[in-house]
Amino acid sequence: MRERKANAICARASRVAGHGADVTRLAGGSAGPRDYAALGQGLRRLPKINQLLKNSFGPPSILREGSGHAGMNIPEEPALADLLERAIVESPPASLKNGGAIRPGYDAELDEVRSWVHEGKGRLLELEKQEREHTGIPSLKVGFNNVFGYFIEVTKTHLSKVPLPLCAQANHRQWRTLHHARAQGV
Repeated sequence: MRERKANAICARASRVAGHGADVTRLAGGSAGPRDYAALGQGLRRLPKINQLLKNSFGPPSILREGSGHAGMNIPEEPALADLLERAIVESPPASLKNGGAIRPGYDAELDEVRSWVHEGKGRLLELEKQEREHTGIPSLKVGFNNVFGYFIEVTKTHLSKVPLPLCAQANHRQWRTLHHARAQGV
């Protein structure tokens, strides 16, 4: 009977941390999304392990010091388990390199960034439409290149309609090249 209980405890405990390497990566700061997901799942199992320990060996307070069983009540972290469960996708990637580890809906700012990545062209066209309406410049274009990044292009015909300084408006930023900054004494 006691051996069966010990086997049940070992079986549950082995699923808590997975492998020793998982714990080493977590402690060393090199853990990936799968390691954190495994930690969250392990933390969910701790109440059952504590109950098995209590049923097998009695409450920790009555265990004799030096018996090897003292302090068998493992601290539970339900808040951390909840956080990991809410934040990490069900089947996380091995590394954070390509993203995809955080659940959609967990962080609004991250969701916004993802929408720009996945719906970039549509978002740029919408921004272009808004800026055309805002400025009254029908030829205004929003573009991107690897040198300047995102930019707004206006023909010389409509240059007088460009609100200056553009950076003074609440929802705009003015970006310049290093050459322009030096020419303006910045």
